[in-house]
Amino acid sequence: SVLRTQARSSSIQLMVTSLVICLFGVVAISSQNLLSQWQKELPENTPNLFLFNVSEMDVAPINRTLTQQGIDQNQWYPIIRGRLKYLNDTPIKEALAGDAKEDGSLKRELNLTWSERLAPDNKVLEGQWPPVIEKDETSVPVAGMSVESGLAKRLGLKLGDHMSFQVGAEMVKGKITSIREVQWDSFRPNFFIIFAKGGLANVAVTYLSSFHVPEQMTKQVEDSLREFPTVSIIPAFRLLKQLGILIAQAGIILQSSMVFLMILSMALIFSVLLSTYEERLMHGLVIRAVGGSNRFLNKMLMIEWFVLGTVSGITAAALTEAIYNLIAAGMLDLEPQLHAVIWLVMPLLAILALAISGQGLRRHLTNQSPMQLLKEQMG
Repeated sequence: SVLRTQARSSSIQLMVTSLVICLFGVVAISSQNLLSQWQKELPENTPNLFLFNVSEMDVAPINRTLTQQGIDQNQWYPIIRGRLKYLNDTPIKEALAGDAKEDGSLKRELNLTWSERLAPDNKVLEGQWPPVIEKDETSVPVAGMSVESGLAKRLGLKLGDHMSFQVGAEMVKGKITSIREVQWDSFRPNFFIIFAKGGLANVAVTYLSSFHVPEQMTKQVEDSLREFPTVSIIPAFRLLKQLGILIAQAGIILQSSMVFLMILSMALIFSVLLSTYEERLMHGLVIRAVGGSNRFLNKMLMIEWFVLGTVSGITAAALTEAIYNLIAAGMLDLEPQLHAVIWLVMPLLAILALAISGQGLRRHLTNQSPMQLLKEQMG
């Protein structure tokens, strides 16, 4: 009945308390769990060593070197860099409309490759795999191409479209024969454009591949690859460690700032109480005037704090889970995850916050007589 008679102030308290505690929860969980959850969801034996700028003559020796150390061979991809110039024989900027003209893929060179084997983290959505070389209506050979679905959607590409790329002094042309969905966070080489084998003839290429190397063997493997001076090595696990350190440091800064955030939050909750102070004071005054004891008032306030705090905490926990999983899914494509501890901690925090911020009202009601309170209100 107390909450019903103070519906306005109770609703404001519930909303503000829920949002404040939700903010705490999102900051705390994101700073501690986001990277670790992402790493746990990576498949076993995810590649952690990338080799690029590998010449064709170095591919076989590198394979032998890695095999001698027990490292499984992986697929090598030829890499050619090309800039998209024409779509269906029309200059690309003229062929596209609206926001597509400002797409990032048009402002840089794309990595082009050819392959007959579909990578395990690729899925053909439309068309046929693998791309092959066909003859057009004038019997001129045309290389088939597979295009990544995101790029196809942004540029409005469809099966049968022709795309031309500037590769050095050469113009390389292909026909879209399939559209693929790509899992970009797989830590394997992936490409926007895959040509048919033989579709990128007469252009200089380098090779790229990735391998899973046990962490304790990384230095040994890196040392063995130093005999290939032109090869560039990227140890991904080191990047992950550095990323983890940066996130941990950011988490410490965020958690330190939470002290100041807590003070501001308590001030916000207190200001909400002040905005409805007179209404609540009059309600307490009526209870005192009709014979309500201090013990009854204290009990009434504790019930109010408990109910509001519990509802606020549960609401905050639900909001925190929703926002965290939205961030996790949007940024890192992670599976939804529940955090049981926040469903217990957040209601307790909310009850505590309401109890602390309401002490001024409680003391004012219980330390003065009803007559004195009434004079204050009248005067």
